[in-house]
This record gives sequence, structure tokens and C-alpha cells, in this order.
Amino acid sequence: MSVRKLIFVLAGVLVVVLAATFLIARSLNGPTEASRPTIAPNAVPYAYITERQFVLRRGGQTIAQVPRIFDAADALKNTVVWTPSGDYVAFLSDENLRQDDVAKTQLISVDARTGEVRRSPCPYCSDLVATGTNTVIADRGLFLLSFDVDTGKEPTMIGHKLQNTVLFLAGSKNRIYTQQYQAMGAANAIQIRFIDPKTWTTTTPMLPISSNEYAPVAATNGDPGTLAVAADQGSGTCVARFPILVTGNDGVQTGTDLSAAYPSGSDDNPVEEGIQVTDLWWDAKGGLHASISSWKCDESKSEEFSKRQYVSPSVLWRLDGKKWVKEDSTPALKLRPLDGAKRVALTCATGMYCQLKDVYELDGPTRTKIADGAVSLSTPPKA
Repeated sequence: MSVRKLIFVLAGVLVVVLAATFLIARSLNGPTEASRPTIAPNAVPYAYITERQFVLRRGGQTIAQVPRIFDAADALKNTVVWTPSGDYVAFLSDENLRQDDVAKTQLISVDARTGEVRRSPCPYCSDLVATGTNTVIADRGLFLLSFDVDTGKEPTMIGHKLQNTVLFLAGSKNRIYTQQYQAMGAANAIQIRFIDPKTWTTTTPMLPISSNEYAPVAATNGDPGTLAVAADQGSGTCVARFPILVTGNDGVQTGTDLSAAYPSGSDDNPVEEGIQVTDLWWDAKGGLHASISSWKCDESKSEEFSKRQYVSPSVLWRLDGKKWVKEDSTPALKLRPLDGAKRVALTCATGMYCQLKDVYELDGPTRTKIADGAVSLSTPPKA
């Protein structure tokens, strides 16, 4: 039997096994109707993770908590995706982090309207992206699995796979974005491709972007949509550029003017200063927002991070045309809108850098601490 034929035979066996275990898993998850809290139907949900659990909140109350180990030191091990509809949030179980049998890996999806939790078998899955309306695609290695987390039907196999060095970068209703990390001379770069999830047609890769693989990204749900990337070109150094690029379906990268964010007022080859972008998101009207901090460098100090003398903590900026303008002075690594004047903030109590952070809900001048020890925070897509 050829290797190719053997792969398809094994894939067929896996689908049968998944179907059987999927039905069992569905019956073991989710709160009963009586135990679910009463939830404001129009409230905007958000999620945060700690080193030990996933938490979903909506309308000022916690509606779901899922035990799961997360890695405070490596964001690539903490992928949490929202479906483009905003109705579901999903992530993989932690067998890989616990060095357990990865054949037991599950896709965990949470209904952001009710807090219902569903676990679906996803053996050997290692990466996720959300697309369509409520579709989650999992990288299974030899092939991809497609889950409709709304209907809860058993997953379907997609006869495509990612190359070994390719990761999902972001997803939207009409596009999937992948990144491939590569060396580019003395620096590092990411190369981004667009995939049409209906045809699995892959575009010619964009020009490499000088950045590490932890660059903040944000994608819109338009047809075909727009991708924004904040390229981290100074991770670990004091002198640091952090350009924000906007890319349409043609793959052409358009730069934006971050001059106002730098202490010198210029983003042209900064000297003895730097900025950092800690968040990037689109609003419902197609506006782009970013959380940005800035500093000057004290060259009398030897260690790069200690050289950073902050001029501005991380605060919210918005793109006005091609120029970035300050939008809000509230210090926060992430500041996202909820309902009306309500917002949620991810902050660092010990300064501008910390692995474990605090979550606050803001309502005008009222500031309510929700959690400490948070690793990350996310909200559903709006654009």
C-alpha cells in the first residue's frame, strides 16, 4: 500500500473514531438550564485567561470558567479565537503543556451568549483559527479539521495542511491569514499569506515584514477584509520601532504615521527612544485602534530594559487617515469597549512589563477590579 493511500485510510479511521467520541463528549459538557445565570442579551462579552483557567464574562458577571493551564511566558501557546459572529470563543485543551498524551487533545468551545461549554475530540491538534460565521479550523498535522461550533456537528476533514513552519496568524469571515517565521539577513521576519476558506486558494505571499512572530494583528470581517499588523522590530532593545501596516486583499502594505507616538515627534529612524504596541483592534465602523507606550533611552545603564525611561504608559490611540492620534489617557495594555461607556482594561501593576496582569471593568469614573494574575484578555471582533 502506498504512503498516500495509507494516510487516507488512517484519516478515514480517525473520522469514525472522532464521530463516536464526539457524541460522548457532547453529553458530558455544559451547564444545565437551571444553573445558567441570567445574562443581559445585548451585553458585550469578553474573556481573559490566567495560568490556571479561562474566564468568560458578560454583562458584569462571570458566565463560564474552564480549568486549563496557560503559559504566561509564551503567547503562542495560549491561542484563544473568537468566531467572526462573536457568538463563540474557542481554544485547545492543555495536554501539550502538561506533556500528556496529545491524542487526548480537545477543542473547547464556549457559547458567549449562554456560557455553555462544549468539548470536542481534536487529537494531535496544535493550532486554531476562526473563519466563516462560526467555524473553527484546527491544524491536525497531516490535515485540517473544520468544526461548526454553532451546530456542534462532528468535524469534517479538509484535505489541506500547513507547512511545518507555518502558523495561523488571524481569521475573519472571508479570509484566513498564516505567518511563516524566517531569517531575513541579520534580522527576523514574518511572511504572511491569505487563504480563501471557501476554495482554500492561497495567495502569493506578501513581502516579508521585519518582526518577530508575536506581532499584534487585527483583521476585519469585510469581503475580502483588511489586515493590520504591528511589526515588533525592537523586542528586547531600548531603541525600538513598531510600525503598523495595513494590508488589503492585493497584499500591498500601507504604512501609517506614528510620529506623534514617539517622544521626539518623528518615527523616521528613532534614536535613543522607542515605542511598543500592546494591542490592535478594529471598531464596528472600521476604525483602527492601538495601545501604545513610549520611552527615551538612558544610555548610562547597561541592561536594555533598564534603559527605558517611560514618557508615556500604554494608552489608546486611533488611526485618523494615515496618522495616529491619541484617543484616551487611561493607562492600559489593552482597553476595549463594552456597553455604552463601559470598558474593560488589562493593566500591569508593577510597571510597563509584567507576565501577570490585572483586569478591570471601567464604567465612567468607576473602576472595578475583576482579577489579578491574568495572562491575556480578548473581546469578539467588531469590524
